[in-house]
Amino acid sequence: MFSIGRIGRRAWVLAVIVGLVALVGVWSAPVDAATNGFINFVPSTSSAGPACSNLLIHYQGGYMPQFDEDGVNRDWAQVVVVDATGQVLDTVGVYGPLGGPYGFSYCVGYPWCIVPPIAARPLTIALFDLPGPPTPSMNYLTHGVFMDEDYFDPGVLHPACGASSLLSPFSFLPSPPPLFHYADGRLDDSNTVAPVAVYPTETGVQVWDGAGHLLIDVSADVLADLPDFPAENTLIAQSEDGSVALYKLTTGEYQVNAGPDADGFVYVLIWTGFPPEDVYTKGFSVE
Repeated sequence: MFSIGRIGRRAWVLAVIVGLVALVGVWSAPVDAATNGFINFVPSTSSAGPACSNLLIHYQGGYMPQFDEDGVNRDWAQVVVVDATGQVLDTVGVYGPLGGPYGFSYCVGYPWCIVPPIAARPLTIALFDLPGPPTPSMNYLTHGVFMDEDYFDPGVLHPACGASSLLSPFSFLPSPPPLFHYADGRLDDSNTVAPVAVYPTETGVQVWDGAGHLLIDVSADVLADLPDFPAENTLIAQSEDGSVALYKLTTGEYQVNAGPDADGFVYVLIWTGFPPEDVYTKGFSVE
């Protein structure tokens, strides 16, 4: 294993204990281990020689073992360390016995604790849940479930390591699904539950409901006759039942109110000018 100074050891041990206590709290109810791991560098115990040689970096992590994945009551995970280009610097398989939270601490490049040459900073460390011991055919790339990651720029604490390029951190975070957008020209184009759709047109502005009924149709001439900044919020048009209304505000903005719905919520869409700019939504509740 590795050796760290007395002060560093105390800080490191305390951090592991705090992390495990937090995990016990999080795991008071049965959960999937793949969503409850933690991993982080321990910069305070790192060191480096001339030209960033003999770079020593410690890290710590933990998770709650949930499944017997090797027949001897152990739940496996894998630690991966890369530089900012995605170059793999280290991978380590870890296993925790069932029955309670499991914590671990190692150094990058364990057991020799030698960090390979870094192409670019910062470094990224990530923890993945695995369905069994890591092998060439079972690893974080093929079967890993992302749990956590952390970043460390050795050039901040060790100027000798500052010669390598500084890039944005490499991240293993799963990419979020692309945001849905309507492609029909409506202003609130990513809201799939909006009660109305507002369309700027070549001849003015229209408001439709979700059933395809035209509720408001205001010509460009009517809009052009309105003052740039009315003395008071001005009703331009409304639906026959009055539940949907178009206003011009004293700020010069346009506003559509729709509602209240069965829960008393009023949907509000606001924008500036034509063509519309600075589009945003909000709402309020009425009793």
